[in-house]
Amino acid sequence: MPVGSFSSMLASAAQLTAVAVPKAVGIIGDDIAANTKQLLDLPPGRNFPALFKVVKGSLLNKAVLIPAATVISWAAPWAVLPLLAVGGFFLTAEAMEQMRGKGHGHDGHKHEEGHDHAQGEKRVQTEKEKVAGALKIDVILSAEITVLTLSVVAGAPILTQLAVMAATGVALTGILYGIIGGVINMDDAGKWLAKREGDKPLAKAARTIGRAMSKSVPPLMKAISVIGTAALFMVGGELLLAGIPGGSALLSAAVAHVPALPLIQPVAEHILMAAAGLAASLVSYPVMEKLEGPLGKLGDYLAAQKAKLFTRKAPANDNTAPIPEQTPAQPALANLPDVKADMNAAAAPKADAANAPAPAPVPAPKPPKIAP
Repeated sequence: MPVGSFSSMLASAAQLTAVAVPKAVGIIGDDIAANTKQLLDLPPGRNFPALFKVVKGSLLNKAVLIPAATVISWAAPWAVLPLLAVGGFFLTAEAMEQMRGKGHGHDGHKHEEGHDHAQGEKRVQTEKEKVAGALKIDVILSAEITVLTLSVVAGAPILTQLAVMAATGVALTGILYGIIGGVINMDDAGKWLAKREGDKPLAKAARTIGRAMSKSVPPLMKAISVIGTAALFMVGGELLLAGIPGGSALLSAAVAHVPALPLIQPVAEHILMAAAGLAASLVSYPVMEKLEGPLGKLGDYLAAQKAKLFTRKAPANDNTAPIPEQTPAQPALANLPDVKADMNAAAAPKADAANAPAPAPVPAPKPPKIAP
């Protein structure tokens, strides 16, 4: 590729990414609340390791979804608009679920009760469950981001589409889990600041800030959830209007009747998109509710087939008889002769002989007398 063409592609990708990222940010509010709930109350010291696992899994999800979306947009561009409509249809149903207090995959924290104080293997299992639940939510979020980005890059060259979707996916992953990392550690950070000792103004200010941080976590979660639900209605309505022929023209015609003021028209446009999403949710929610059972059974079946495929079977001639325990070495050594004792016994007579009193000296015989 010539240098000029490559530079032009990068410039185009940067412009499209600047458009796609702000739009995609609007749909992560609900998932921030969901995944934050999922990753709260982890075992001590496991917040960041668990978050890193979720980030790695999120990037892998996007590494699969982005090429698939690019192939669809290249091989079957006619399918892009229907996919946008389907994505919007799903998002409006999801928004209605959130408004009714439900949500896809958000019940993953139902097993966390009783696990927070578990020890050893139970703590490890709790962390695995929480990471798996967060990744389940992330799969849906990654699909939402990919479908939304398709609406921005539709018609662009394939390399540009890949570059924009990859950049948007990485940026959204950093934004989403950066916020989640801050929120799940906010309570701990607040408690740490609240324990600062001393009468100096800095220590007092730290204690005040720490207590405020700990108290702000519950209302922050509620605010994120409300904003995220409203964003789902808005983005779902936008995707539906973009995917339905004539939908975007209808939205533009409606906005044209609003006074052309700097803030009025953008706000009116978002309100109309949210209204369209709310109206569509009255149809999409009952449909998705009826499909929930069959889709759940299909997911269970696929999971069972995957488990069978990747489960290693034991060989037919495998001897599963238990291996007899080996005789410990110590009893066997105990039967050997005690060499040390034998050496001591052999040395005992020598020692007794050395300690015995010396015999009396035998007088030498006197020489015989010789007669004169």
